[in-house]
Amino acid sequence: MGMNGNDPADSSMCNNGQFSNERFAFMFTPGTYKADVPVGFYTSVYGLGESPTDTNFVGEKWCLTTTCCFLSTSSDAAGYASRGWASGIEEGGTVSFGSQPQFAVRSSSASAFDMPVWNGVFAGVDGAPAPQWNGRPCVKVGDVGGVRVAGLLLEAGPWETTGGMLQIGETGKFEGSAANLIVLSDVFARVGGPTTGVGPVDTMFNVQSGFTVVDNTWLWRADHNGGDDVLVKNSDNPVKNGIVVNADDVFAYGLAAEHTTEDNVVWNGDRGTTFSYQAEIMYDYMEDEWPHSCYRIGEGVKDHKATGLGCYSYFRDHAGSCAHGVDTGSGNFNIDKAVSVWLNGVDGSSIKNVINNDGLVAEAENPHQFYCSA
Repeated sequence: MGMNGNDPADSSMCNNGQFSNERFAFMFTPGTYKADVPVGFYTSVYGLGESPTDTNFVGEKWCLTTTCCFLSTSSDAAGYASRGWASGIEEGGTVSFGSQPQFAVRSSSASAFDMPVWNGVFAGVDGAPAPQWNGRPCVKVGDVGGVRVAGLLLEAGPWETTGGMLQIGETGKFEGSAANLIVLSDVFARVGGPTTGVGPVDTMFNVQSGFTVVDNTWLWRADHNGGDDVLVKNSDNPVKNGIVVNADDVFAYGLAAEHTTEDNVVWNGDRGTTFSYQAEIMYDYMEDEWPHSCYRIGEGVKDHKATGLGCYSYFRDHAGSCAHGVDTGSGNFNIDKAVSVWLNGVDGSSIKNVINNDGLVAEAENPHQFYCSA
């Protein structure tokens, strides 16, 4: 819907639930507005000018959370953040990062960034869900470079799936080129949520082509569903991994993977790079020791760099523990500014180490543990 006047938008139009099929886009032609825009679930707001300063709002504040993208905007006031992604923004005031997990900011400026919490990296939106069909990937890209995939929400169906909900590359032998990148921008995936009885899924993203860029994604095994059975228990919504990388020269900016039943991230390619990563261990694990990691670098990998890795635990149903948030195997890699955080959970639950056997235990008495370099 377009708007070129100053009348407030009808907030009832965006009063839709987190698993709704409704989608809203507010488009503003260049000018100055006193509009109160109701940004709810699955809502996009666009200024239609050539530059961020062509479309202006008076007296507005903004806040972001997971899967929200804040792109190419200019503001004279403060902003508030709770895990998200911002790029190309200009803020005249102080950006305050809230108490929830991590945030990534790229190519942006502000008078100050207030970081009261544990992790940030400074260096878009969901379209209609793309349901998976008959166990095949929602999106499959062959051995070819120069592909752009953007603005998708991928949703698992009631079938066993191998090969990923998103598959990049077919043979695992496509090296790619820095001059002809494959770019995945604002692509999200979920297993469960609107419906139950989905999966099992092996991995949400399966990257087999070199020189692939993952630019802002959230890979979510639903910890709650719609309907009467709200909390997910007993390993329902089964999905092993958020993303598996089996190619060299893959780059991730603003990566989040949550609640998978095995390693959230498995990285088997060389010369991989991650800037800003957030993971939550599955809530419903029922054994004493979760034998996986939030971020695993495979054996045989020779070169890997990662900055701003956050691994969070909430063992809701049992006093479980995780040996380490980040597992680099026998390799010695450039892992900088990693953190383990005990969010909540049954007494005695913990993340024992931050990286491999380094870093202290994150538990109820000492919930935040940092390891600045390894």
